[in-house]
Amino acid sequence: MTKQNDVIRRLQEDVDQLERAAEESLIRTRIESEKQEAAERKNSEGKLAKLLQELAEVRAEYASVLANHRNGEQALRKVGYLAFCL
Repeated sequence: MTKQNDVIRRLQEDVDQLERAAEESLIRTRIESEKQEAAERKNSEGKLAKLLQELAEVRAEYASVLANHRNGEQALRKVGYLAFCL
């Protein structure tokens, strides 16, 4: 009977050890996951800021081109009107 008790005790210790190892592994995995998520969030925020800056630059360029186009169109209309009046 003592042999069986020893075997049972050792098996229980092995199970306890495996449970502790699994819990520690789970905690490490969660920590690594949180670190990776934070790094990815920071990277995404940087990309977003860059894209927003590019968008602002393109919008400003578009506004400038549009204004130049309108000025050119207005000048052409004046020339056409003057030619029509002559």
